[in-house]
Amino acid sequence: MNQSNGQTNGRFGAVAWLTLMSMGAAGVPALAAPATAPAEAVTAEQARSLQGEGRWAEAVEAWEQVAKQSPDNGAVWFNLAYCQHAAGRLEEAIELHKKAATFDEFRGIAMYNLGCAYALVGRDDDAIDALAEAQDAGFGLRGRVEGDSDLQTLRGNPRLGALLANEKPAGWRGKIDQVVAGVKQFLTGPQVTGMFQKIAGAAQAGLAQLQQKMAGDPRFAALAQKLQALLAGHGDARPLSRDESAAADPAEPTGATLDQAQTYQQAGDWSNAVEAYRAVLLEQPDNPAAWFGLAYCLHMNGDYEQAITAHKESARFDQIRGIALYNLACAYALTGRPDEALEALKQSSEAGFDIEPAGSDSDLDSLRDDQRFIALISK
Repeated sequence: MNQSNGQTNGRFGAVAWLTLMSMGAAGVPALAAPATAPAEAVTAEQARSLQGEGRWAEAVEAWEQVAKQSPDNGAVWFNLAYCQHAAGRLEEAIELHKKAATFDEFRGIAMYNLGCAYALVGRDDDAIDALAEAQDAGFGLRGRVEGDSDLQTLRGNPRLGALLANEKPAGWRGKIDQVVAGVKQFLTGPQVTGMFQKIAGAAQAGLAQLQQKMAGDPRFAALAQKLQALLAGHGDARPLSRDESAAADPAEPTGATLDQAQTYQQAGDWSNAVEAYRAVLLEQPDNPAAWFGLAYCLHMNGDYEQAITAHKESARFDQIRGIALYNLACAYALTGRPDEALEALKQSSEAGFDIEPAGSDSDLDSLRDDQRFIALISK
């Protein structure tokens, strides 16, 4: 779900998005009230909420106020830069990305976003230099730049190709890759295969005994039915529903939090982000931020059919309906369903979302010559 932020749409993508704000437990300090009390100070939570709804201009104003109160907080500058970028104020965003990059914890991702901004204003050499600095700071480029529409002008640039070709997993990532490769090789060996066959046989026998013991106890009726389906190799072997598992045994909490999911998301770790958002939704099925995040990460991971379902769920919530319908239109367009895409785009506009940037959104390229699309974005 890449975002052409020179003519930005309201979606989260293209420039890396940091949804977390490390303000500390105390949050933004309250100001002593003077004789004539000013308007209530904006909090980081309020700024983050505006950002999450794609209300970029308001979010910019909010983050600017928070920045005055917490000028040494890197996350504030990062989010302010992101919102300026998403609002299409690229020259302002460039200076703010530079500011965010002065904080070590944000240097890599901020330099990447700076590269995106440079590319969008036609400064290709500066863009490549910024991406190289992001890479030097440990921010991986592979898997990001290839699908990032902000960097479309750099496609085929030999310097960018060299950066990608020379990138190797660094530090713990490289070690993990080596370990994973070794484990895969070991697990596919004949000795391990035979061992697993023996374990599977023993497990099957154990399950049969357990199922027999549980069959007569009504407290375990649901689990017993599942075990029987598994042993038979057919039937309803789906996971227990929340009601069924609660009847059999109180479910253990997943432990996943929205913050963890958003951390994976801002790192571009789409698969882990998807799993984390799903875990959150098991405990909080009506959490709009979790549905929106799940839809976004599925979309970015190329799982468009699943993303479509999640975008529809997101659109149930009034506060994100417009942006969710826009993203739904993008997913439909990417899967060759122009009628559905145009209807979702129309509904997005009716929900109050500004769809003008759709004219330059690469997700909607397949609609570019459709007269209905042209008429819709011309209104």
